[in-house]
Amino acid sequence: MLRSPLQPLLRIASDLPEWDAEVRAETYLLVFEAVSSEVGWAATKVLPAPSPFSQRHLKGCVCCRSPVAEELGRIAQSRLLGNGVKFTNVLLLVPAEQLDNYWKTLKEDVLVKARFRLEILAGNTTPESVYRY
Repeated sequence: MLRSPLQPLLRIASDLPEWDAEVRAETYLLVFEAVSSEVGWAATKVLPAPSPFSQRHLKGCVCCRSPVAEELGRIAQSRLLGNGVKFTNVLLLVPAEQLDNYWKTLKEDVLVKARFRLEILAGNTTPESVYRY
Protein backbone atom coordinates (compact mmCIF):
# COMPACT_ATOMS: atom_id res chain seq x y z
CA MET A 1 0.00 0.00 0.00
CA LEU A 2 1.34 3.40 -0.92
CA ARG A 3 1.60 5.81 1.99
CA SER A 4 0.82 9.45 1.44
CA PRO A 5 2.66 12.19 3.35
CA LEU A 6 -0.80 13.78 3.61
CA GLN A 7 -1.93 10.94 5.87
CA PRO A 8 -1.57 11.82 9.53
CA LEU A 9 1.20 9.98 11.36
CA LEU A 10 -0.07 7.84 14.25
CA ARG A 11 2.62 7.32 16.86
CA ILE A 12 2.15 4.83 19.69
CA ALA A 13 4.24 5.37 22.82
CA SER A 14 4.34 4.45 26.50
CA ASP A 15 6.01 7.67 27.66
CA LEU A 16 5.10 11.23 26.84
CA PRO A 17 7.86 12.47 24.50
CA GLU A 18 9.48 15.82 25.11
CA TRP A 19 8.63 17.40 21.78
CA ASP A 20 8.96 21.08 21.01
CA ALA A 21 5.90 23.32 21.07
CA GLU A 22 5.53 23.33 17.27
CA VAL A 23 5.22 19.53 17.05
CA ARG A 24 2.86 19.41 20.04
CA ALA A 25 0.63 22.06 18.44
CA GLU A 26 0.18 19.79 15.40
CA THR A 27 -0.42 16.60 17.43
CA TYR A 28 -3.72 15.13 18.61
CA LEU A 29 -3.03 13.40 21.96
CA LEU A 30 -5.00 10.25 22.90
CA VAL A 31 -4.50 8.96 26.44
CA PHE A 32 -6.16 6.52 28.86
CA GLU A 33 -5.46 8.68 31.90
CA ALA A 34 -5.26 12.45 32.10
CA VAL A 35 -1.68 13.65 31.86
CA SER A 36 -0.26 16.65 33.66
CA SER A 37 1.08 18.30 30.51
CA GLU A 38 -2.09 18.52 28.41
CA VAL A 39 -1.35 22.11 27.43
CA GLY A 40 0.00 22.87 23.97
CA TRP A 41 -1.43 19.88 22.05
CA ALA A 42 -3.76 20.41 19.07
CA ALA A 43 -6.35 18.43 21.06
CA THR A 44 -6.40 15.94 23.92
CA LYS A 45 -8.86 13.09 24.40
CA VAL A 46 -9.00 10.76 27.40
CA LEU A 47 -10.11 7.33 26.18
CA PRO A 48 -12.18 4.89 28.24
CA ALA A 49 -10.30 2.00 29.83
CA PRO A 50 -10.10 -1.08 27.58
CA SER A 51 -12.70 -3.77 28.21
CA PRO A 52 -11.49 -7.25 29.18
CA PHE A 53 -14.27 -8.64 26.96
CA SER A 54 -13.10 -7.10 23.70
CA GLN A 55 -12.07 -9.08 20.61
CA ARG A 56 -13.76 -12.38 21.33
CA HIS A 57 -14.55 -13.14 17.68
CA LEU A 58 -12.41 -13.37 14.56
CA LYS A 59 -10.06 -10.55 13.59
CA GLY A 60 -11.89 -7.84 11.70
CA CYS A 61 -15.23 -8.54 13.39
CA VAL A 62 -17.17 -5.25 13.44
CA CYS A 63 -18.57 -5.78 16.94
CA CYS A 64 -15.11 -6.53 18.36
CA ARG A 65 -13.31 -3.56 16.82
CA SER A 66 -10.95 -1.76 19.18
CA PRO A 67 -12.40 1.38 20.83
CA VAL A 68 -9.09 3.08 19.99
CA ALA A 69 -9.57 2.21 16.30
CA GLU A 70 -13.12 3.57 16.50
CA GLU A 71 -11.90 6.86 17.99
CA LEU A 72 -9.16 7.10 15.38
CA GLY A 73 -11.86 6.70 12.73
CA ARG A 74 -13.89 9.53 14.25
CA ILE A 75 -10.98 11.97 14.38
CA ALA A 76 -9.83 11.01 10.87
CA GLN A 77 -13.34 11.61 9.51
CA SER A 78 -13.60 14.91 11.37
CA ARG A 79 -10.23 15.97 9.94
CA LEU A 80 -11.24 15.06 6.38
CA LEU A 81 -14.53 16.94 6.65
CA GLY A 82 -12.78 19.96 8.16
CA ASN A 83 -14.99 19.84 11.28
CA GLY A 84 -12.36 19.22 13.91
CA VAL A 85 -9.05 20.60 14.99
CA LYS A 86 -6.20 20.67 12.50
CA PHE A 87 -3.44 18.14 13.18
CA THR A 88 -0.75 16.26 11.27
CA ASN A 89 0.15 13.74 13.99
CA VAL A 90 -1.67 11.60 16.53
CA LEU A 91 0.08 10.36 19.65
CA LEU A 92 -1.52 7.39 21.40
CA LEU A 93 -0.11 7.08 24.90
CA VAL A 94 -0.56 3.57 26.30
CA PRO A 95 0.69 1.66 29.35
CA ALA A 96 4.16 0.22 28.71
CA GLU A 97 2.99 -3.36 29.20
CA GLN A 98 0.33 -2.85 26.49
CA LEU A 99 2.55 -1.15 23.89
CA ASP A 100 3.09 -4.29 21.78
CA ASN A 101 -0.61 -5.26 21.94
CA TYR A 102 -1.74 -1.87 20.66
CA TRP A 103 0.94 -1.88 17.96
CA LYS A 104 -0.15 -5.32 16.69
CA THR A 105 -3.86 -4.55 16.90
CA LEU A 106 -3.67 -1.21 15.11
CA LYS A 107 -1.27 -2.30 12.37
CA GLU A 108 -3.65 -5.17 11.54
CA ASP A 109 -6.71 -2.90 11.40
CA VAL A 110 -7.42 -2.22 7.72
CA LEU A 111 -9.17 1.10 8.33
CA VAL A 112 -6.46 2.41 10.65
CA LYS A 113 -3.81 1.52 8.06
CA ALA A 114 -5.82 3.26 5.35
CA ARG A 115 -6.18 6.45 7.38
CA PHE A 116 -2.82 6.74 9.15
CA ARG A 117 0.88 6.07 8.74
CA LEU A 118 1.95 4.09 11.81
CA GLU A 119 4.99 4.44 14.04
CA ILE A 120 5.82 2.96 17.43
CA LEU A 121 8.10 4.81 19.82
CA ALA A 122 9.73 2.11 21.91
CA GLY A 123 11.87 3.53 24.63
CA ASN A 124 10.67 7.02 23.66
CA THR A 125 12.12 9.11 20.83
CA THR A 126 15.59 8.00 19.78
CA PRO A 127 15.81 7.18 16.03
CA GLU A 128 16.82 3.57 16.65
CA SER A 129 13.70 3.02 18.79
CA VAL A 130 11.23 3.99 16.04
CA TYR A 131 9.50 1.21 14.12
CA ARG A 132 7.42 2.20 11.10
CA TYR A 133 4.66 0.43 9.27
